[in-house]
This record gives sequence, C-alpha cells and structure tokens, in this order.
Amino acid sequence: MNRFTCTLTLLLLLCSVSARALIQWEREPLVLDIGGSARTFCFLSDTPPGATGGGEALALERLRTEARVWLGGTVEVNVAWDLNLLIGIAGAEAMALGRIPHLRIDDLKPELATGVNYSLLGNLDRLNLRWSLPRGEIVFGRQAATLGCAMMLPSQDILAPFSPGTLDTENKPGCDALRVSIPLGLTHEVELYGVAHRDDMEEGIYLLRWHSALSALGFSLLGGKSYGEPTWAADLSGEVGGTGLYCEALTRLRPEGEDLLRLTLGIQRQLTPTLYCAAEYHRDSSGSVAPADYATRMFDESFRRGETALLGRDYSAITLDWQAHPLLSFSAFWLRNLNDDSACFQPALSWDFGENTAVGLGAAVCLGEEGAQGAQGADEYGSEFGGRPDTWFTEIRLYF
Repeated sequence: MNRFTCTLTLLLLLCSVSARALIQWEREPLVLDIGGSARTFCFLSDTPPGATGGGEALALERLRTEARVWLGGTVEVNVAWDLNLLIGIAGAEAMALGRIPHLRIDDLKPELATGVNYSLLGNLDRLNLRWSLPRGEIVFGRQAATLGCAMMLPSQDILAPFSPGTLDTENKPGCDALRVSIPLGLTHEVELYGVAHRDDMEEGIYLLRWHSALSALGFSLLGGKSYGEPTWAADLSGEVGGTGLYCEALTRLRPEGEDLLRLTLGIQRQLTPTLYCAAEYHRDSSGSVAPADYATRMFDESFRRGETALLGRDYSAITLDWQAHPLLSFSAFWLRNLNDDSACFQPALSWDFGENTAVGLGAAVCLGEEGAQGAQGADEYGSEFGGRPDTWFTEIRLYF
C-alpha cells in the first residue's frame, strides 16, 4: 500500500470522527440535521478454482454524510453523498456496495482518483425534495424506493434492488424519480412513479400502484411501463397463527420474445423472542436452467441493468437471525440454485460494543460443481456458485 492510499484511509477515519461535531441546528422555521456513518470492510478470498498463487485481499472504506433540512414543517430537502475507497484487487466489494442503477438522468464523475490497486469513488446518492400536503406527499429528485414485500429474493422490486447476501443494505441506491402518494381513506393508498433512465426517457419506469390493508391482510396492484414494455405486478401478505405469509409476482409483456414472469413465495416466523427465521422460493422465467447457458444469461438486459444478480431460474433462500445477547447477534443466510444444486452459505456475527459502534465477522462459503476452461480459453460454468472462491470478511460501523 503506497503513501497516497494510506493518507486517504487516514483522512476518511478523521472525517468520520470529526463529523460528530456536526449537530442539529434549529431556528424557526428552519431545522438542519447533519449525520452519517463510516464503515470499513475487509475481504479475504481464497485462490479461485484453477488459479495459482495466494488469495485476494481487499479493503473498502465507506464514508456517508447526510443532511436534512426542514422548511416550515411541510418541505424537506434530503442530500446524501458516499465516498468509497477501495484498496486491493476489486471483486469482493460487490458484497458490500450496492450497484449504482442506470435510473439516473446524469451523475457526477464516480471515479475521483485511481492508481495501482486502489480507487476513490464518489456517489451522490440522495438529492430530493419532499413536500407534505394535507392529503398526500410528493417526492422529487434522487431517492430510494422499494416495490413489493419480499425480503431476500424480490420479484416486484425493479428499482435498484440489492443482490442476495449483500452486507450493507441500510441505504438503497437512489434513483432519479418523481413519486406522488395519495391516501384514500385510512387503509388505501395510490402511488404514482416516474423514474428516469440515463440513456432514454422512454426506457424509464412509469407505474401506478394501489395498496390496501384490511386487518392483518395487505395487498397491492401495480401497472404501467418499465423499460418500454407493459408491466404488471401484484403482492399479497398476511399472518396466520403468528406466521407471516407473503407472495409477489411481476410480468413484463415483450413484443418480441417470451414474456417475463417473476414469482416469490415467502414465510416468516418469530420462533422465540430471540430467534427469527424466514424462507423464500423464487422463480425467474428469464433465468437459465443449464450452466452452459449462464454466460449468455449475463448479457440479458434484466441482468445487465441490475434487476437481478442471479443466473438461474429457480431458487430457495433461508435466513436465520439469533439475538444471543442485547449486544451480540448471529445471522445465517443460505441461497440455493435449484437447477444446478449449487449454494452459497453466509454466516455472520455482529457485536455492538459501544454507542453507535458495531463490529462484525463473517464468511461466504460457496458449494457446487466447479467449472473448467473451454477450448477457446473462456470459462465454462459447472454451476452458478461452485466456481466462486470462498470469502471471509470483517466490518466496523460507526454512526454519527
């Protein structure tokens, strides 16, 4: 590690500590609140199959600063900016970094500085104005929005979803959008979404969503256009005997080729006061069944624009969360490709050892048939997860 990267790392740490001096300031009718977080992730991967030499190491430093301004109690301005420093051979940081979507009109230059085995990246992640009306709300600008009710393998959420097993899911990547929410009574709501696309506004997302809640049952219907194609979706969630059940589906009608259909079925339950479990089944009609088709799948439009990070068609996922102590928690995530019988197991341990401070330790262990190198030098998949190296990671989180 050279002197420049050491200096950048030190500056990030100093900024994270000094930012604690940024406190709330209030004077009618203006209220200002500045805060954020500093996070450090370290990854160590073993030698990839078929490679020689040692494993790969990577450090990721993340500094996020957020500012909120309230004007008169009805108007709120929200700004957030991420500074990410990567040191080492890139690749494993995808477990922590959310993918920046194409659903932005324009963006600041993301690469602030680059060199041998390091890069400094900037991301203007929030820049929006929220206007609260007597009956409704309007949010305009770069914002985060989520569709559907699935937790691990979403079918309906096409607005920059996280990849399964992502470590840092507290701040979903922002999209440039106009969102209008209009309540219809106490249990009904209508939302309108207009989401920009970086290359062509006609390729953006324009949806109308109706949501209703009756007792312990919630459901919604969604319709419009996404990426220039008619899109319809629905979700349903409820509770039976203390067990949560939910499902969601999305279909995109394609003038040429086979229509897209995604479906997720889920169940969740609080087994004990300290033990929580959830399981999901997911199907994506555009996914590949045979490993030989995975390379082609990576060129599919829905995969390239980040709607999905999975190559196969059918999946199951299980998550387990155990609060062993008020300051100590354990989680385990299991993702299995049902078509090629490969899987990824991700256990993690987290300890809140101070006020607004936490440390974590975990791993991502991949199981399945390994691939081989083809006659033309290209890699051939044996399974989706079998060819991936195992990765160990640590994390430190500081909130201010």
